[in-house]
Amino acid sequence: MGEKGSPLEREVFLVYHLETFIIPVLTNLPGNPKPHKKSGYLTIRQKADGKILLVAEIGNCPFSKAEKYLRLSLEKGERLFRHPKHLSSWQSRDPEKEKYGGAIVTNEFILSFSGFREYLDEAMVLVLAEFLRWISREQAEKIAAISNNPFYRELTRRT
Repeated sequence: MGEKGSPLEREVFLVYHLETFIIPVLTNLPGNPKPHKKSGYLTIRQKADGKILLVAEIGNCPFSKAEKYLRLSLEKGERLFRHPKHLSSWQSRDPEKEKYGGAIVTNEFILSFSGFREYLDEAMVLVLAEFLRWISREQAEKIAAISNNPFYRELTRRT
């Protein structure tokens, strides 16, 4: 990921610490159908060429779910890379083929997460991208509007 202390390395370092900040708020949002879920897999890719920069377990993912969440996180980002005009994996969503929402495009990166419900996966990466200043609030709201995400604004308000 480049030289030690590069901007991406510093920002990725923050991701590990966000599991103590964003996930507790996310899991306690009103209307969360599965508040016991507290983990999953985050993938960050370069937008330009789809190169994977980071795959990270966030939280303590149950062994029985780890392979599935990792596979889905990778698939969401790859699919979004293959649809360069899309801003959200919701635009190519097909649950019958295990193609879910939960990935977004920022100015330079594609972030995807799997482990929560789709709306929560998306809300998490939107808030993370805003926190890291990889997208503006306006860009995040535009992406959240694509899926009509019911959790994004509340998560933003609480974090």
